[in-house]
Amino acid sequence: MPDLSFSFIYTSYYKKAFSFAKSYVHDEAVAEDIASEALIALWEKTKVESAEQVAPLLLTILKNKTFFCACKYYSDRPLAVRWKSRDSIVGA
Repeated sequence: MPDLSFSFIYTSYYKKAFSFAKSYVHDEAVAEDIASEALIALWEKTKVESAEQVAPLLLTILKNKTFFCACKYYSDRPLAVRWKSRDSIVGA
């Protein structure tokens, strides 16, 4: 297993984590926060438990954080704005 220092995790996975988060939230600042929080959570998890494969664990953490942030983002917006955003995605 490779050295799982935070520096190693960050340099190895940040770009992929950021891209994944941004593909869902479409906001760079939010995607940066999600990616950073996910990498910190991954690092903390690997300190407590041994992780044979780090990438699948990171993907699970990212999915959960991204889903939560997207739900919170859309629930905080007024209904008219949410429908307008949905219509632009659907192409109506």
